[in-house]
Amino acid sequence: MTGPVQTSLEKTGPRPPVLSECQSDSSGDNIHELAAAEQGLYYVGTLFISIYIFICVAWAPAFCGLVCVWSSDSEEVVYTTIVRSSRPLVTTIFDTPLGSRAMLKTIVITSSFMLLLAYLLYFPIPEEIEEPWKTRILLAALKMNGFIVKTAAFFGFDFIEVNRATLPVVFRAFGRNMHNESSVSVSNTNFNGVDVRIYTPVDPMVKPMSGFVYLHGGGFHIFDAGKYRLSPEHLFPAAVEDCIAVTEYFVTHASDFDVNRGKIGVGGDSAGGNLAAVVSQHFANDKNTNIKLHFQALIYPMLQAFDFRLPSFILNDGILSPVLHTENIVASYLIYWRGKEALKYLPQFVANNHTTAKLKQSKYANYLNIDSLPTEIKNNIPDDFEESLNEGDKIICKEFETTLLNPVFSPLLADDFSNLPPTFLLIGGYDVLRDDALLYAARLKEAGVPTRTMRRDDGYHAMFSFTRLGIGQEALRDVVHFLKSHH
Repeated sequence: MTGPVQTSLEKTGPRPPVLSECQSDSSGDNIHELAAAEQGLYYVGTLFISIYIFICVAWAPAFCGLVCVWSSDSEEVVYTTIVRSSRPLVTTIFDTPLGSRAMLKTIVITSSFMLLLAYLLYFPIPEEIEEPWKTRILLAALKMNGFIVKTAAFFGFDFIEVNRATLPVVFRAFGRNMHNESSVSVSNTNFNGVDVRIYTPVDPMVKPMSGFVYLHGGGFHIFDAGKYRLSPEHLFPAAVEDCIAVTEYFVTHASDFDVNRGKIGVGGDSAGGNLAAVVSQHFANDKNTNIKLHFQALIYPMLQAFDFRLPSFILNDGILSPVLHTENIVASYLIYWRGKEALKYLPQFVANNHTTAKLKQSKYANYLNIDSLPTEIKNNIPDDFEESLNEGDKIICKEFETTLLNPVFSPLLADDFSNLPPTFLLIGGYDVLRDDALLYAARLKEAGVPTRTMRRDDGYHAMFSFTRLGIGQEALRDVVHFLKSHH
């Protein structure tokens, strides 16, 4: 690997189309219309199929094989060798001392297992998605993780701690471990009191090298390859302060790492994309520093908590749902803002009741005007789509407004983008955060900032992390291509 030094606060057939803003995006309306009916039929069908298979096997003359049943008395497993016979196997079993309870128990266990498998593997996969069965397995793993977290919470465990323990297992299983790369040296150190991980090419082609400060995602509360302070233990703006401190240290000590301080950029995915955008704004507008970042690379970033009724929040919610729900985004912002106690406001935020009617008509709402979305996106918005103009909950609005309008919390709401560095945006067509990134790109271009958007209409949230899938490998190549162009 001959890329730049990377200071990380991160997790560790034919080519699918990489689509830019000039191509159409699929809204998934048909998926939403049919998903509920399909899912019900899928589960009922699976139940009948499992019973049908069992009965067919039971009544067929057996040529050879092994039947495993449970003893109704001792619960011991009994193995009975079946030989060719004209008698149905069901009769053979009922003639044994095992009796009908063994048959019933076997049917129940078989059917339950089949239903569990159906529950985990059932998803209405959009036809644009490559490798649908690999995607189903990924979604099943994420769905199982969600089930574990919810079950643990039901029994009184801290759902955040459980998720911190289980979710990284899924990401490691479907991602790439840089520790196994012989061309990269990995080390851990500390910048301004914050633990970081450094990835350095063993044999760089150019010296001094370029640098990339990568801020990991995880909703501000999961993952810890780099230890910026996480919520709910440390609330906003603790994570921002750490990321600014790390970036400042790396730039000012660039020569210690054989890095050109003039070619250092910042980036991140999801919540890390939020932090990267804030860091970029900080150094672009801070008159007390001479640090200027070379670029920013934002990967499906979380950019605002003002409007959760943008088209992508509504139309993409429930598509590939184990990857990310709109409620997950809202919950992450709430925990980041005020900890788990703020989750009581979740329904109001999802319904956009956290902003007043006056704010909904303000300049901040104009920053999120859906007329700024690409034409092909707007053309796929249903005719009955309505923007939320409700009055809002005045108590919540008053409590949250100062934080909500702070560009350090919602970087998309900043007034001035003109000083920002050249920007790359990786966007997933099926991501609920799609419109955040598209609106951010529109504002960058309006401000005259060189901007490159890579919208993958077959993409979804977290795809960049799942490099064992084709979509993840392509997303990684997209980012690397941009980084090399700014090397």
